[in-house]
Amino acid sequence: LPTGAIDVYLPEVAASDAITIHASEGGFGPHLAPFASRHSHFTEAGSSGASRVGGVGVVPSFPPEDDSDLCGEAEGSVDYTRASSGRNGYHKSAILVPRGGCSFERKALSAQRLGADAVVIYNTMASRYSLNITNTTEGAGDAKSREYTIDEVIWPGDKLDYDCDYGRALIPEAQFQRLEFTKLPGGYDGETNDGHLEGRTSNNLCVKYDESAAGFVDRCASQRCLVTGNKETSDGETRYEACCAWDLHVWLYPDSSIPKGDEAGEGGANEVTIPSVFITMEQSSEILDLVRGVETSGDSDKIVMSIYERYRPEYNISAVLIWAFGVFVAWLASYMSSGDYRRVGKAVVERRKFNAASRRNMAEGVEDGYRDEGPGVADGRGGTMRTRTPPASPGLEMNAPSNSQGEERTMYSGLHPGDAAGEVAAAASGRGVVSSDPESLELTPMHAVGFLVMSSTSLLVLFYFKIYAVVKVMYALGCSGAFAQVIVHPALSCACRRLRWDGPMRDVNSAEGAGRAAMAGGVRGKCTNFLWQTFGPVTSVDIASMVISYATGA
Repeated sequence: LPTGAIDVYLPEVAASDAITIHASEGGFGPHLAPFASRHSHFTEAGSSGASRVGGVGVVPSFPPEDDSDLCGEAEGSVDYTRASSGRNGYHKSAILVPRGGCSFERKALSAQRLGADAVVIYNTMASRYSLNITNTTEGAGDAKSREYTIDEVIWPGDKLDYDCDYGRALIPEAQFQRLEFTKLPGGYDGETNDGHLEGRTSNNLCVKYDESAAGFVDRCASQRCLVTGNKETSDGETRYEACCAWDLHVWLYPDSSIPKGDEAGEGGANEVTIPSVFITMEQSSEILDLVRGVETSGDSDKIVMSIYERYRPEYNISAVLIWAFGVFVAWLASYMSSGDYRRVGKAVVERRKFNAASRRNMAEGVEDGYRDEGPGVADGRGGTMRTRTPPASPGLEMNAPSNSQGEERTMYSGLHPGDAAGEVAAAASGRGVVSSDPESLELTPMHAVGFLVMSSTSLLVLFYFKIYAVVKVMYALGCSGAFAQVIVHPALSCACRRLRWDGPMRDVNSAEGAGRAAMAGGVRGKCTNFLWQTFGPVTSVDIASMVISYATGA
């Protein structure tokens, strides 16, 4: 991610008018200067002072002419640790180095030994090509000086360096011959090729020979293309494939082959101590044009750059709000799902209070609150006894009759079997309530295996055949269904109830109708029975909700 930034100050330009370019940081060396220190080099508008912050207030410069990519030390051809390496010429500067030839950390280490205060590595199309020097034989001559053929070019990688889905052109062989891919040291000749493979005009061969309806300019964000090395022959004419080049920020990963610390043998001489950043081809074109423009203008003042960390708020309010909303939703869901338990709990408490009061009254001989029920019954001793029943307690019914098998009547028998409150209350009393809910299947290891197989197969088919549009369709269907259940259906139902319009709330189908259709046979009967078995009773509100929601999703 581009967590760093570069402010470019033109001569006689105030700090507030700087050109800001985002950059990605290196995985080696020190952290970039803090955001608050980005202007510490200014003593007055348009001039730079003596900044003690690394990477701030530096002048852009270029590598030595004989080592344009700063890979000479990695190849063993130069040694910048010597005093005669020109260190003084790079004091208070940031070297602009093209990508490719060696690792990022090797480039940063060479820039540091040259005396630079920072290094800016920029992406290039040349860095995506190389020559197969391992194919050199003893009789072919030196690998760095012999001539190479087009068959010895190592071409860019599909999806790694380019993507034909974002722009593809077939360049005729006559136009391809104008390009150079075998020039030493790296093969790709940027001075010759870049003008033919980048830009928005027809000078870009990909713009000129793109045969898609959308066009290369609209599809390829980088406006650059890479020749892939693939070719097609049709009607005796050979054409070479070129596709849209990726131009993204990359992480400057460290080089594990560089000895560090005690392994270096010189007290950490190989440790990078200057900040390093990476910019894209598009960004480098802007900076290079500015630097070269000022140099050719003959202006005595130079461009000044500040390399620093991008601003990061100390407190992320959006993250706090998202966290608070998530906690609130979780609390609300748990509170609403436990509504039945709270109601039953209150009923149990009220019943216990009532029973305690009844026991006190009976102990005190208080008759109030009891009523006679029916004629008296024999008490077995020649007398009669009346059945006396206390009034029902609040919240729970007691008038449910016992079943024909003589099941004991309880204070919870009035609750509907299967009701959540009844089950909780029955559990609290130690007596069971038989639920009428159907049995539910439990997940087994085979369910997990089946899910993994189906999901993996779906993803494999999705990405192998590149049917990414299916994801959008499935996402639209899911959102439309949720929209119908959460918003449209409740809104229509509420409107019908307020208007006292019962017609749309009635079922348009019934079990009897489906059964008669199934008995009648035929395609219509089978379809009707299938719809009933699948969807159950359907109302006009259900149909209207689905039509509105899926039409909106479409």
